[in-house]
Amino acid sequence: MLYEFNDKLENFVYWSNCTGDLHHNAEYWIDNVEDLPKELQVAYNELWSDSYWANCYIAEFNGKYGIALEAEYDNYFAEELKVSCKELDNMVKDKAVELANKYSEYDVIFGEDTIKWSNGEVNSAMIIFMPWNVGNEKFLEVQEYFDSMCYNM
Repeated sequence: MLYEFNDKLENFVYWSNCTGDLHHNAEYWIDNVEDLPKELQVAYNELWSDSYWANCYIAEFNGKYGIALEAEYDNYFAEELKVSCKELDNMVKDKAVELANKYSEYDVIFGEDTIKWSNGEVNSAMIIFMPWNVGNEKFLEVQEYFDSMCYNM
């Protein structure tokens, strides 16, 4: 299913950053994997990696635990493509629709201006969220596809 958010992701909780540090939505740090909910322990130990092209997170969406792949889009990427940020957002939204159609069993999120940095920069994102028990083979299939298309504009 495709979800679209503007300015803020709703019902989405990050339980890690993309380098594997554990936290609860940047509100507090988690010292040990064993302190995570059991489902997220599985996702972290069996699926999570920092070796993918896109960012990988353990996360929670709409009350469900899982693993998320995220691609971020900023004004520098728009400049590289020689398009405006609005045009880039439209291109990313089209990619999100394509992803949601291909993997309709998972949640795909297009977040326009949903990533806020302390320096004032704002980025958009495309996320695919899969359940914690997706299985390694299926996860790697989705990850390879996501990595191949997320920045291929």
